Amino acid sequence: MRLLIFALFSLLAFTVNAANLSESDVQRWIDTHPQIQAWLDQHEDLFPEEAEDDFSFNMEQIFAEGIQQLRDAGLYDEFNSQVQNAGFRSVEHWTETTQSITLAYMAVAMEDNPHSRQMVEMQLEEIRTSPHIPADQRDMYEAMLSSSLEMMDMAEQVPTADKRAVRPHMNQLDGLFEMAEDY
Repeated sequence: MRLLIFALFSLLAFTVNAANLSESDVQRWIDTHPQIQAWLDQHEDLFPEEAEDDFSFNMEQIFAEGIQQLRDAGLYDEFNSQVQNAGFRSVEHWTETTQSITLAYMAVAMEDNPHSRQMVEMQLEEIRTSPHIPADQRDMYEAMLSSSLEMMDMAEQVPTADKRAVRPHMNQLDGLFEMAEDY
């Protein structure tokens, strides 16, 4: 379950969906987050723990695995009811909305901090050239930073309308995403 929870808020790698988000979509997602998160927390022990070395940076894959875990645990229909009660058509619609909001959030944050790409590129270069980092750690850090750069490439593709829908909600989303880092 930790994998699914992490996937909800991870800012590592996403697929670009031309979601055509509206401000009401974003607000509905924010408003229903507490009830959906409570359901996920309540059922966390029914899902397998992910191994530390089993970490994926591909958001689409993470969500697909999370949905499969719901099915395997026999909880897909119950979670589907939760997201439908929250105003989404299905688990898949909720995950697409989650991905789109998260990616648009990142795109806005990148616009507000135009040097973020440079910082990641500099960190990647430092890791690649440092003789003090063990090879296995270097590989892990390199994969994380490379995935971050790929995600930044995807964030640059976010439709202007999605960024416009997310921008008024940045403070609320900041709070939700900061809470997710605690998991």
